Amino acid sequence: AAGRRTLLVAPTRGLLWESALARNPVVGRMPPEMAPFMHAMEDATGIAEDWIDPGSAEWVAGGLLGSSGIAVVNGAVPVAADVTRQGLAQSVTFAFGGRLVAVGAAQWIDATDNGILTRVCGLDFTPSAPIKRIYRFFFQRSRWPLKFPFDVFTGIYGAYAQFEDSGWSSEKIVRLEIGNAFKGKPFDIFEPFIAAARKRLAAKCPDALLSHWSWMPYPLYPRQTAAVSAPCQNLAFAVPMLSPTPIETLGDRCALGLAAYARVVNSRRAAKKPSAPPRPLQPRPTRTLSADVCVCGTGASGLVAAATAARAGAKALALDAFPALGGEATIGATFSYRLGCPGGVQDELDAAVKRLTPVCAAGGKATGSFHGLARFIASEALLRKSGAGVSLGSVPVPESATLKDGQIASILVATPEGVTEVSAKSWIDTSDGLALAAAALGCGAPSPFRWSRSASMLGFAPDGALAVTERACGAGNGTACDGAALSQARMAAAQSLADRTSVRTSNAFNRTVGLSPMLNVRRSAPPLKSRRPLELDDYAAGARFDDAIGFALGRAAPPDGAAADSAELVFFTGPCGLGDRVLSCEIPYGAIVAEGAGNLWLASREASATPAAAFAFGSLRDLQRIGEAAGQAAALAAKLGVASDAVPMQRLKAALLMSGALKDARPKPDPFASETPPAPSAPDPVLSAPPTAANVKKWVAALGGKNGEAALWRLYRLGADALPAEVRRMASGKTSRAAQAAALLGARR
Repeated sequence: AAGRRTLLVAPTRGLLWESALARNPVVGRMPPEMAPFMHAMEDATGIAEDWIDPGSAEWVAGGLLGSSGIAVVNGAVPVAADVTRQGLAQSVTFAFGGRLVAVGAAQWIDATDNGILTRVCGLDFTPSAPIKRIYRFFFQRSRWPLKFPFDVFTGIYGAYAQFEDSGWSSEKIVRLEIGNAFKGKPFDIFEPFIAAARKRLAAKCPDALLSHWSWMPYPLYPRQTAAVSAPCQNLAFAVPMLSPTPIETLGDRCALGLAAYARVVNSRRAAKKPSAPPRPLQPRPTRTLSADVCVCGTGASGLVAAATAARAGAKALALDAFPALGGEATIGATFSYRLGCPGGVQDELDAAVKRLTPVCAAGGKATGSFHGLARFIASEALLRKSGAGVSLGSVPVPESATLKDGQIASILVATPEGVTEVSAKSWIDTSDGLALAAAALGCGAPSPFRWSRSASMLGFAPDGALAVTERACGAGNGTACDGAALSQARMAAAQSLADRTSVRTSNAFNRTVGLSPMLNVRRSAPPLKSRRPLELDDYAAGARFDDAIGFALGRAAPPDGAAADSAELVFFTGPCGLGDRVLSCEIPYGAIVAEGAGNLWLASREASATPAAAFAFGSLRDLQRIGEAAGQAAALAAKLGVASDAVPMQRLKAALLMSGALKDARPKPDPFASETPPAPSAPDPVLSAPPTAANVKKWVAALGGKNGEAALWRLYRLGADALPAEVRRMASGKTSRAAQAAALLGARR
């Protein structure tokens, strides 16, 4: 508004994290400058101006910024700064979209909670610990009794909880305060706390729906006793842990930002406009960490991989860019297994989720396959009890890996405590976009992608009960899968939700209760290849492998613009009719072994299958299975001092058999799956045979018969020039054989 060209960088990959992720709805004393946002929030929800609805916070903020002309970049983390001898920050280098990007500016404001920009500009400080951490849990009910309990007895020293009123008539909030007197881990409190809250509700409100909760705590900071000066003359900081006044409410945070703005706009100290674009700087680490196995990502695959490696005796460290662990199954609003095989470590996770479900879900029944909070608590417990270390909010720095004898020796990671050098013997990448692999080996040219984002919607189920469902709030195609394109996709997804929500038409029983902080991205080509990715042919033939590490079950979906060879997938799901079947095959060890580094495993859906066969790892169960295999293999390689391709297969299979991950291809009854997958069928000896002249003749004969769809696929894979003349002769009739022959002749390749 002061006429300055402004860039807003959000390292947390989202706007207004205090309300969108920590779920803080209370403003406190509001500075006048907050009025435009609060008016927009009132227009979106119909609630008075002292309330920020956590389910609407990010998309309302995004709509306001979109109309202001402010450039917004999500997921860019500062890692280095170019500071002149006169104490002016000329440029800052960010880790952004798999590469280092330098941004020049005349003046800077650090409004991060951990002061990461201030750190990279040269100020070394010990952060003040919050005096309290606040979690909130939101319960829904059609009608609440007039007399309602106020406090919740947790029975834990240093933890206090009470019920709060909400701006929505359907909602009651339980506020959990964890003070410094509590010396354990916050997740230790969650289960007894939720049980105590349910006990208070049991008499009159046993059916209350726990709809959403804090993915991360909201911290309350005390006054900083020692004066702290900015390391650069053109840098002002609005860092709560460095504030000379207590920072507790959202109004306090806004006032802190306004004070920093005032220092910048009234200051004459500014960097001059450079004569040439600034160049990225290589960051310098301020500390070191070491591990036997380093896992990037704590989603379904990374969680199991890190826990498995730690249980196998390796010193494991898990990194995640998000401030909360669990990925799609906890903060991504995907609370369903759908297909996939149970077995192995994931059975232990499921058992813990099943035990916690009666506490978290009304009547012990979750809306989806499982309750998200139950999964949240169980995931943290699995990782912590395994002994694996965790560093959240940590991003691999692009182009920072040290390679030795064809293996990754170390890599730089931007953490909340500063840039850290992490060394390890084995590396597992389970992150979206393969951030670790991209940082070590490069990700090649950007590729087209398709994106979507999930919103959690509160509404009435067919039986009349309140329920939370998942809904896509935005989807589209991108022209290049880089950081800028993904940042634009995030904003577009939030804007699409804003566009679909008419002013003042939202109500307590039909509204958004959460917007996933994660984008669901499908690339046209993975950034890095594994040595033996699964292919459509493997599914069609029910392939078996000597180095099998598990089983995959999936249903091929029609291409949505993300498949590299869409014609191939169109034919597979269309004329072949194989999109209606649940297909299965074994997973080869080569699917998780990366090309280009001898100690890197890829346990992500982006690298273990070709784009047309990406459905092979679309299920959380499939990801958990390859995560366990990668964890076992990485721990074994670190122990023996061998490369990924030299891991003894017998020992790896023995470990997977011991855990149950390879015990049986036939899935047992699964209470968490939304559909029961069939047992893998034995491959047809003819249809899975090499394309000899005799076999091709048999495939032609099989058209229109019992295995006609599979035969049609094998003939399609031959190519138009290799089709027998008999196919052309039989295409003129009206039988099913003729239809399949005509489909072959008209197929686009």
